[in-house]
Amino acid sequence: MSEFDWVTARNNCTAASEFKNVSAAVIADMKTRIEQYGALKHDLEYRACGDDKFAVRQRGSHEIVFERVGETITVTYVHQSGTERPLLTVTVGMNEQGECTLKEGDQELLPWQVRRRALEETFFGKPK
Repeated sequence: MSEFDWVTARNNCTAASEFKNVSAAVIADMKTRIEQYGALKHDLEYRACGDDKFAVRQRGSHEIVFERVGETITVTYVHQSGTERPLLTVTVGMNEQGECTLKEGDQELLPWQVRRRALEETFFGKPK
């Protein structure tokens, strides 16, 4: 097996690059959910807010705001009244297998797990 170029891999593993990946995946998630439940077509909206921030808005209710702050990605629930509730903050790093990962505290999360934690309630309603 050849030597792994960890320096280049780590250089390419940044919050900025992962934030772009999360943004593109959120758009795909929204399209999939709208295909499954067409009524959401008029309720969900993706809103770009520059290079480091975007939101998924549920009209008449709330929005989920994703923001890159330094080397972290934060996700916040913002009610239409203006009240906010932090949902999660993840850091970006490289694991022992050489994969770029997202971590909440000590827990390593796959990108879909971050998106599920952020958007499940918005896409599927309040958990019972």
